[in-house]
Amino acid sequence: MRTTPLLAVSFRPFRYSRLLYTHVNYLFMLLLLPSAVQGALLYGLHAVRIVCASIAACMLWDMLFERLFRKPCRIHDGSAALSGMLLGMLFPPLAPWWIIVVASGAAMFFGRQLFGGAGGSPFNAVCIGWAVVMVSWPGTVDPTYGSVGLDPPCGIEYPLSELRRLGAGALSRFPLSALFMGKQAGCVGACAPLPLLIGGCIGMALRLIPWVIPVSFIGAMALTAAVFGFSGQLTAGLPLFHLLTGFSLIGAFFLAADFSSRPVSPRVMIWYGALSGALTVLFRMWSGFPEGLPFALLIANMTVPMLDRGGAPNDPPAPEVMRV
Repeated sequence: MRTTPLLAVSFRPFRYSRLLYTHVNYLFMLLLLPSAVQGALLYGLHAVRIVCASIAACMLWDMLFERLFRKPCRIHDGSAALSGMLLGMLFPPLAPWWIIVVASGAAMFFGRQLFGGAGGSPFNAVCIGWAVVMVSWPGTVDPTYGSVGLDPPCGIEYPLSELRRLGAGALSRFPLSALFMGKQAGCVGACAPLPLLIGGCIGMALRLIPWVIPVSFIGAMALTAAVFGFSGQLTAGLPLFHLLTGFSLIGAFFLAADFSSRPVSPRVMIWYGALSGALTVLFRMWSGFPEGLPFALLIANMTVPMLDRGGAPNDPPAPEVMRV
């Protein structure tokens, strides 16, 4: 009896790439490394502890779930390590260790293994892990919590929290040039706009990140902030203020461009990025959390399957896909 496995064919055309999935994951980690280093320079060994603990926890949880579900162990491909690095960069430097363990377990189970493993989830695993602990224990995940007691040179005030508290008065306390150079309190790796911008541009040049997603994300975020800012809703702030604070750039270049949860159609990528950017500003204005980018991305993820299939017939082939 012939037991040769059949090929799995998707509903969209793809172009072949010589890049391995493992190579891509480690390339993404290299692009994120400068931002993590700047966080370590700002917060010291606390930032190193958070990122390393998150990487280790995600890898261990992923290996445990694969053993539990009797699946081949693929811990070497770097996907769990990349998720752990991204997740750790979204936490404050003094976050307790058990929060990292819980968030990593939620990300690996609800964001990966529940849907079949890496590449099969319609939701961003990192955003799921962050959202679970933010909703459950918001005090320990708030960026201000991680800054109290460290007294970094940039101060302990989180720009987005101050924007909600003071409105337009907060804008004068945080010069845009200082925000751009990373002189702001926040999470371990999300408070460094310049390294994130450089890493994102390199990723687009290498065709690892579809340029459509970050461009539409940033454009929609700036437009939404400008509309509400000029209409008198001062809590929206200036567009550049929103772009240079919080998870804006790490979300635009790295979270929104997740292989599993992003659209396949280039045309749908425009709507996906624009919806994520606009919702991020709306969450920052009216939700109970100063930062709402992960929630915005999860909502945008829910629209991807319907929009992607609707845009399938007339779209050009999607960018190259890496071999596993």
